Amino acid sequence: GKSRLVNRFLESLRPRSHSVIAWRCDNHRSSSAFHPVIEYLRELLEITEHYRPEIALKKIASLFRSTAPDDAVVPIASLLSIPLDGLRRRSQYPPERQREMTLDTVAQWLIDQARLQPLCLVVEDVHWIDPSTGELLDRLLLRGAGHSIFLLMTRRSENGTSWEPGPTISRINLGGLPRRAAANLIARAQGEAELTPETVQALVERTDGVPLFIEESLQMALDADERAFDGAAGSALGFAVPDTIQDLLMARLDRLPAAKEVAQVGGTIGREFSYELLQAVMSAPDSPLRVTNLDDRLGLLVESGLVRQEGAPPEARYVFKHALVRDTAYLSLLKSTRRQLHRQVAAVLVARFPRLSEAHPERLALHLTEAGIPDQAIEHWQRAGFRAMEKSALLEAIEHFSAALELIDRLPAGAERDRIELRLQVLLAGRLIATRGYGAPEVETAYRRALELCRRVEDDKQLLKVRLGLESYHFMRGDFASALDLARRSLAMVDPASQDREWLQANWALASVRFHQGKFDRALARMDECIDRFAGRMNRLGGLQSPQVMCLGYSAWMVWQLGYPDDGLGRADSAVEFAFEVRHPYSQGVALGLRAALHFFRGDHDHALRDAEQAYEICEAHHFPVWSAFARLLIGRIQVGAGQREEGIAEIRRAYDAWSSTGAILTQAFYLSMLAESLALDGRPAEGLEAVGQALEIVERHDERYYDPEIRRLHGELLLQSSSGAGDERAVEAGRWFDQALKSARRRGYRMLELRAATSLGRHWRAIGRTGDAAQLLAEVLSQFSEGAETADVKAATRLLSRLTDPA
Repeated sequence: GKSRLVNRFLESLRPRSHSVIAWRCDNHRSSSAFHPVIEYLRELLEITEHYRPEIALKKIASLFRSTAPDDAVVPIASLLSIPLDGLRRRSQYPPERQREMTLDTVAQWLIDQARLQPLCLVVEDVHWIDPSTGELLDRLLLRGAGHSIFLLMTRRSENGTSWEPGPTISRINLGGLPRRAAANLIARAQGEAELTPETVQALVERTDGVPLFIEESLQMALDADERAFDGAAGSALGFAVPDTIQDLLMARLDRLPAAKEVAQVGGTIGREFSYELLQAVMSAPDSPLRVTNLDDRLGLLVESGLVRQEGAPPEARYVFKHALVRDTAYLSLLKSTRRQLHRQVAAVLVARFPRLSEAHPERLALHLTEAGIPDQAIEHWQRAGFRAMEKSALLEAIEHFSAALELIDRLPAGAERDRIELRLQVLLAGRLIATRGYGAPEVETAYRRALELCRRVEDDKQLLKVRLGLESYHFMRGDFASALDLARRSLAMVDPASQDREWLQANWALASVRFHQGKFDRALARMDECIDRFAGRMNRLGGLQSPQVMCLGYSAWMVWQLGYPDDGLGRADSAVEFAFEVRHPYSQGVALGLRAALHFFRGDHDHALRDAEQAYEICEAHHFPVWSAFARLLIGRIQVGAGQREEGIAEIRRAYDAWSSTGAILTQAFYLSMLAESLALDGRPAEGLEAVGQALEIVERHDERYYDPEIRRLHGELLLQSSSGAGDERAVEAGRWFDQALKSARRRGYRMLELRAATSLGRHWRAIGRTGDAAQLLAEVLSQFSEGAETADVKAATRLLSRLTDPA
């Protein structure tokens, strides 16, 4: 099997100078952030339940002294849930920053180990990996390139996971052992016994090449022969081996009656369990399975090979040899006994292991759930969600809040249950927005249910949050009428003179809708009022988005279109500076993405690419799909401009698919316009016209007008490219599209897009002999600009005007 192959490989490394680090994922810990890392570090640092915090802190400082001597203790101690005490003042980092420090510190420490000697990092059962550990491995893959690190992972092919390693990973698919190999395995494993060829053949056929099945079937065959024939070889029909591996494992446990109950209690605790916890559960007066000679029974279980022992009691830990062994032991219990055992485990965790319960409330929540104690289980799932949020582990938080909501119906109906569910729905919706996008269907489901609950319990404070959340959903789906209605209702609920976040959110909601409708005068006025009213204190308002970053970033885009590209860049710079000052990854991804767009619009593709790549790295690391897609769009478009047309167009298409997969209709027209422009550069006008046609359909259907003039101009350019000459019907039609673009831009005051339209129309007029009209138009539009002389659009228009007025 997988684990056996890994062990043999590691044995081959022992004679050499290699470091080996092994992590193991667990199906009961797949929503516990950094579970394999925490277990490994606790074992490495010898931190038990009864550790002294000051000693643990010294061990951490010593282990990481060469990696991050000044900054390692805080994130690693927090990761291991060790009180910081005297270091508390140094722990006041925002959760996002602390998470970044944790990822950086552990990844760098692994790289440092590889610098000392080649490192083999083994991660078993990644089909059960938690999202945070997956993120850490992504970071290691990115930063560890060029270092002597061998990453070896195992996973079941039938188990899906939300995390997939990068394309640089090589995959080896394991099938069942061939018949000859299975027979050889049996021959080597039977020891001094001599099973008949018929018996061996029967085992080969029955076990289908599955190593665990072969091993356990062989053991049962040997046991049967030993009992029936006193060690002599038996015939193929002289024993009965169950036909399924589950039945076989159950039969193996039944033949260990003295140890079976220990396996059942251990299986209730999980794939792994400690001696201390097992002893406390099995010695409790009200435990349904009590034993007095635990050590002897554990010895039998270990001797059977079904469980592996690590360390010596009372610090010993035990691991089932395979998840199927644990499941078999657990499922052999009556349901009523399982509930009693889970209740006992929960009681012991609270009474005897308070640090573990506080650090990992999801473990306690799981036992309370299975024990049938929904009120306490919900409380601890919620605590687990908050713990995950403290670590900025949003995917894990979603799993915890969802687990709590699954139990809601088990509570007595009434106002109290409604209030608990309302709180959980709002918490869940916020995390879904960050990880799946505002337009995801799950976001609407959560907010719709929350809206119904708000009306039941008459909670105006939550009602405001829910309305604003629904506004964002409708906004991203391109339903501006519903979004505006909800934004206005929300604004009516807050004091106009307020300095609270609610006022800011409601005004931002209105401003963002107006931006996408193309009503920049109203949008910019509201954004500037938000910036002025909350200057210097927006970073203390909390929440997923930094309002200052959003207002600065979007207003930067607007003032560029209004003809002030230098002012726009200044605002974009301020947004990035602020995002990094408050150490907020979501805001960093937004700010860098919007500044990348400003650089691109201005024609500075080098700076645009640097910002877009950094934005993409941040958004991918933190699972921000909306802004990750935006960064990819810009990267692809810049690649096209640099001559990497096939790669760039493919990247734009991937970005569009990623954006659309979040449920967002908003801004699809912009994505399609970037695709159309790229197809034009690649000489593919027919495909470009198809893309720009889709963009125009979205513009008309949803009244999303902020980029309308540019989309119309691109339509004209693609028609011109597909025409046969200046007098061609398509060329004439192109002129009409340029004129539409010019009028649309003038009507809205978009001077920069007016300049682009005038430049395209000027070139067209020049081709048909209207040189004077073209020069007059360009001179008139250029005269409106007081800044931006070095931007690409102004320079292109100026060059064309020069050629028009001075043909020589």
